[in-house]
Amino acid sequence: MRKQMVLLLITVVWLGVMSVGAAAAQTNDTLKLGEFTKGSITDQAYEVRYSFSGKKGDVVTLEMLLDPQQHDSSLDPAVELRDSSGQTLAYNKSFSWPLVLAIAELPADGDYTAVAGREDGVMGKSVGDFILRVSVAKLVDRGTNISAKVSSDVEAPPQIYIMRPEKDIPLEINFRQEQGDLYASLSLVRWLPDGYPDSIVNLDGTSGLNRALLFTNLTAGYFYVFILQQGSEAMRDPVDFPVTIGLI
Repeated sequence: MRKQMVLLLITVVWLGVMSVGAAAAQTNDTLKLGEFTKGSITDQAYEVRYSFSGKKGDVVTLEMLLDPQQHDSSLDPAVELRDSSGQTLAYNKSFSWPLVLAIAELPADGDYTAVAGREDGVMGKSVGDFILRVSVAKLVDRGTNISAKVSSDVEAPPQIYIMRPEKDIPLEINFRQEQGDLYASLSLVRWLPDGYPDSIVNLDGTSGLNRALLFTNLTAGYFYVFILQQGSEAMRDPVDFPVTIGLI
């Protein structure tokens, strides 16, 4: 009887381990910086890890979005940056749906891990395909003139530009586009590591608008994100149209 009870206990423990391990992390190949890669969060894999190398002082961005080709996804995305010891450097699950964005300055030369996952991690239930891009950001500053080409495709990822002022500054934003049936939206947010970003500027519904001057104040040390994307859907094949953003 004692032997049977021991065997039963071992079986129960083994089944418990198997149930916890049913959803596991998946490690993929090295990322190519600046390019989107595709992956999937499934019942069997609650996160997918990608490795890349960086240098001390690099400001890196991790952009994760739902795969635009999959329209029935239930995925609640979350993205994380870890150092070689597994310590979290940046995490985000609530940036600007469907985009989640992590930003961090790398503390040392070495290898890092970009993690594409889901809200609530191993305890979560959402699944779906995603796209992920890790980039070394080229910071913009006052005096920068951003000349962008915005796609009219509603499934095109938004364009982001990162600013981190070294001191408190006033900022003038000079937005320009050609007037027509294609128009863009522009927002400026202050990125926060532990929640939704602070909205600073929101220029939306720009149909018929070819120029706007916006004024705000920025606080030293924070990452600010300019989000530029289409605000209209042309009833034709997607095309790119020019938008200029001057920072003064």
